[in-house]
Amino acid sequence: MKLKTILNKTKGYFSNDRYWVKALLILFIPAFFLCLGHILSLGICKIGNISDAVNQIRVAQVMLGLLVFVTSALILGFLFSRNPRKLLALKEGNGMAILLSCVVALLSIPLINYITVLNESLIPDSLGYIKELENKNDELIRMMLDNMGIGGLLLNIFVMALLPAVSEELFFRGMILGTIRRSIKNPHICIWITALLFGLIHFQIGKIIPIILMGGLFGYLRVWSKSLWLSITAHFTNNVVIVLYYFFIKGETYGMDPENIGTSGTPWILVVFAILFVATLYDIHRLAKIGPRRTDIEEEGNKTLG
Repeated sequence: MKLKTILNKTKGYFSNDRYWVKALLILFIPAFFLCLGHILSLGICKIGNISDAVNQIRVAQVMLGLLVFVTSALILGFLFSRNPRKLLALKEGNGMAILLSCVVALLSIPLINYITVLNESLIPDSLGYIKELENKNDELIRMMLDNMGIGGLLLNIFVMALLPAVSEELFFRGMILGTIRRSIKNPHICIWITALLFGLIHFQIGKIIPIILMGGLFGYLRVWSKSLWLSITAHFTNNVVIVLYYFFIKGETYGMDPENIGTSGTPWILVVFAILFVATLYDIHRLAKIGPRRTDIEEEGNKTLG
């Protein structure tokens, strides 16, 4: 049997199955690639004689992004729909809306920082060991960001900003959200279920609330525009700010750490940015609705937010 025939018969094979069948596949396939990615990461580090922790983390992150998120999303999208491109929302978006998605991500920084401080204050002392684990994880991330040249900058932009933005949005706002919308008509519920899963998968209790909220923001950008490019752009912008900050500004007396903007000492920034954030988000919603001619992503013809 030819490969093309096999693919045609396999495409959308589980499109009409019950939600629990799809849920099992969503759990099993990424879990398989997680194990495979771990084995490949160890093999690459062994063969390449990569012994330092920073580069080992980079290798692991690349394997995680490419296998667990990208490959899983493409396979599941292929199995769940006769038109995977629509399910995954892989279509062009309004150019100005995409540009404004960068702006809205920047404007969200003070709000997210403020909520992060509140989130951390809610963690009881009995869970102090979790804080210690997260602090160690943050130290490893800072090791990746410190003392990098141009080559290290470009590598970090790819590993820490571009790859996570593309892979996580393809998996969560593409495959997960697109699949859920076939079973649940209310788009708000779909967005926040996806955002909750997005927050839980990061395993950061000290930042889980802001991560969920960012997931909600990315979800609305995707649903309004019916294009994954707005959420990818916003996600990338949110990630790349820290990478660029550590390269260009960190250590200078005039620098302001983006992770502290909007926290104590700068309340006016929080208010101003919040107003601009809402105004920009409204403009994105308007532009997304008058963007390029498009067809429904969800084959059932679910209505978008409006």
